[in-house]
Amino acid sequence: MSSIPRPVTEVAELMSAFDRPWLLCGGWAVDAWVGRQTREHVDVDLAVFHDDQLALRDYLTDGWLVNGHDEHDDSGTGQWTGRRLGFPSHIHARADAFNLDFQLELRDGDAWVLREDPRLALPVARIVRPSPWDVPTLAPEAVLLYKAAGEIRPHDQADFDALLPMLDGDQRGWLRDAIVTQRPAHPWLDALRRVGMGALCLLLVVGCGVAVPSASGTADASATAPVESPRVVPSSEPTSSSPVIEPGDPSSALAGRGVEAFGVGGVDVVMRIDVEGFRLPDGEHLYDVHDDRVLAARPGRRGKEARLVVRNLAGDLVREIAAGMQIPQTGIVRGDDVYFAGIDLGEDPDDLESAKDRGVWVARGDAPPEPVLPARKGVAVYTAIERSPNGRTVGIWRCGKACATILVGPDGDTVQVPRPGLIALTNDVALLIGAFRDVTAYAIADGAELWRAETEGIYYGRYATSDGDRIVLSAIEPAGDGGTSTGQLRIELLDARTGAVERTVLVSTETALLTVVPSLSTDRYVVLLDSVIPNADTGPQAVRVVDLDAGVLLDVEQQLDDVP
Repeated sequence: MSSIPRPVTEVAELMSAFDRPWLLCGGWAVDAWVGRQTREHVDVDLAVFHDDQLALRDYLTDGWLVNGHDEHDDSGTGQWTGRRLGFPSHIHARADAFNLDFQLELRDGDAWVLREDPRLALPVARIVRPSPWDVPTLAPEAVLLYKAAGEIRPHDQADFDALLPMLDGDQRGWLRDAIVTQRPAHPWLDALRRVGMGALCLLLVVGCGVAVPSASGTADASATAPVESPRVVPSSEPTSSSPVIEPGDPSSALAGRGVEAFGVGGVDVVMRIDVEGFRLPDGEHLYDVHDDRVLAARPGRRGKEARLVVRNLAGDLVREIAAGMQIPQTGIVRGDDVYFAGIDLGEDPDDLESAKDRGVWVARGDAPPEPVLPARKGVAVYTAIERSPNGRTVGIWRCGKACATILVGPDGDTVQVPRPGLIALTNDVALLIGAFRDVTAYAIADGAELWRAETEGIYYGRYATSDGDRIVLSAIEPAGDGGTSTGQLRIELLDARTGAVERTVLVSTETALLTVVPSLSTDRYVVLLDSVIPNADTGPQAVRVVDLDAGVLLDVEQQLDDVP
C-alpha cells in the first residue's frame, strides 16, 4: 500500500479491527476511484450505519475526542456521552494525527438507504466496494449522488468531472434516475444524458440505465402460478449475416413499414433504416418515437411554458403544443394524441420545495390539452406514461413523498398501485419493474397482483403486443463465469394474464450488447440493435431480427444510416 496516501493507509489500519461495515466516502473516495490524490483534504470522511453508532463509540476510546452531532447538538465540542443520535447525524473523531468525520447512514435489512429515500435503497454489496486502493469505498455513483444534493461547489464539480468517465452505463443510468428523484432540474443531468451507454438507451426501453438483478421467468409460489411453457426453443447462436434481404424474407415487411425509426435519448437523434435520420434542433429533447410520429419538447425558461413538438420521420414539423407547464418530465405520442406530465419550478430552479405538480394531460389533434390526472400538492416526479393498445387505459408512474403506478380508465376512474415501475401496459394488465431496489416484475390487473417473475439478469426491453394480450420481455443474463460481461439475451413471449411463457429465444451476446428496439418490433419479429450507442465512433451499427414463431435469429443484417 506504499502508493496510497498516508491518511488513507492509517485509517485502513485503524478500522481493520472494527467488526461492523464501514467505508471511505467524500473527497478521499473520489481519489480512491481515480487512483491518485486529486486535491488537499482537511479530514477523512467515513461512513458507518446509524445502528452501529455505539459500537463505533466503544471502538474509539483511549485518547480520542469524539463529538456526536444531530439536530439536538449540531456544534458541540464536548466528549459524546453516548446519547443515541437521531437522524441525520454524524460523528467527529480526533486523536493525534487523525481527523475523521463519520456519516451515520440508514439501512433496511441488507440494503443501504441513500439520501434518506427508500426509493434509493441499494444492496450493501453494491454500495460498499473495494477501490483500486483496496479500501472499502462508497460506490462512485453513490459518491456523486451525495455531492449532487446541495449547492455545487467548485470541488464538487471537479469530482464529478473526474468520476463521470469512470462510470459504466448502468452506473450513469442509475445516477441520472436517482438525481431526477431529488432535483429534476439538476445541472449534471445534461452531462449524464449525453455520455455513455446507460444514458444513451433506446428511448422506449424504459429503465435500461439502472443496474438491476432481475427475473427468472417463473412465478413466485405465493402468487398465481403461471403455466409452464409448453414450447421452449433451444438457444440459437447468431449466424453469419448478409446485408442483402432476400425476396420473400419476412423481415423485409418489417423494414418497409412505417414504423422504421427509433430514438436515442441524450443525443436527441432519430435513426432510420435505409433512410437518413435526423438530429433535433438545439433546445429540443427527444421524448418518444411511435409509428410515424416523433415527440420532443422545449422546456420553458425563466417562467415561460414549455412547447411540445410533434414531427414526422423526416423531421418535418407536424404541430406544436403549448404545454401549460415549465418542465414536461415525460411524454408519449400515440397517433394524433400526445400525453405528457410535469411540473412548474419556482423562482429558484434548484429549490424543489417551491416546485408545483402540474398533473398529466393529453392533447388530441389540434384541440387544447385536457387533464388526464389532476395535480397534487407538492412536487412530483413523473417517470413514465403508457397507453394500452386499445387506447382505453393510461398508465402513469409518479413519485412524490411515495411512488406509485396509477391506471386511469376511459371514464376517468383511477386505480392506484402502491408500487412504481410501469414498463408495459396491455389492454388488461400493467407490468411493473420497480427502480433501484425493487426489481421483480409484477403483473397487475384491477389493482391486484396476477403473477410475478424474477431473473438473475438485467431487464433490457419490454413492450405489449398490438393485440393487447401478451408481453415481450427480454433480459440480459449474466455470464456463466461470474464476470461482468453478459452471456446471452433471453427473449420471452408471455401471456399477460397468466405469466405463462409461450416462447423463449436465447441469443448469444458474447460479441455484441444486444438491445431490443420496441418501436421497430412487432408481435412476431423482435428487432435488436447490437449496441445501445448507434453511430458511435465505430461507425453504423447493425439491426438484427428475431423470429419469435420460428425461434431463430434471422440471417439478415441492415445498417443504420448516419444522422446528418
